[in-house]
Amino acid sequence: MPRKKQGQLERKLCDCGKRHVAINYKKDGITHYRSKCSSCSRKLSTKKKYYPNYNLKNNCEKCGFVPIYKEQLCVFFDAKENILKTVCLNCNEELKHVQTWKQGDLVEDF
Repeated sequence: MPRKKQGQLERKLCDCGKRHVAINYKKDGITHYRSKCSSCSRKLSTKKKYYPNYNLKNNCEKCGFVPIYKEQLCVFFDAKENILKTVCLNCNEELKHVQTWKQGDLVEDF
């Protein structure tokens, strides 16, 4: 049974109130829209999507770096150890090549 054609849906403003919502797809001459504008959907943190219950610490757990901005920290997931750690962007790039967290919990005392 063919789908009944509906009229064109109205393009609404995003919750931010600045831009219209983004176009999702067009089917049978009807444009379907997303719930947010493209700028708001880009602002969503991907790490928060993957690890919603993990709260970032205030400093890097590998080198101890204290960031000025919270965006300078990200989440590192070690699949072998099954752990989540807060790391700075520099340590994250290093860990991408090593793929494991080789640092223990001991802190140097010198």
